[in-house]
Amino acid sequence: MVYIPDSAAWERRCEAVLSAGFQEVSSFNPYWSERGRTFVYADGYRLVVERDSWGPPENP
Repeated sequence: MVYIPDSAAWERRCEAVLSAGFQEVSSFNPYWSERGRTFVYADGYRLVVERDSWGPPENP
């Protein structure tokens, strides 16, 4: 999981992931499809690039 809050930086990172040979796929969990993009590499490992910052919830 990679968290990138800036929209322009997030778009650039997603394009870089595709250029590195990953393919975009549907997420196993719809939550990640709403918050980012999921990619898979030839070895089967998945990567989610989320358009948000990482941190604990503000109102637990």
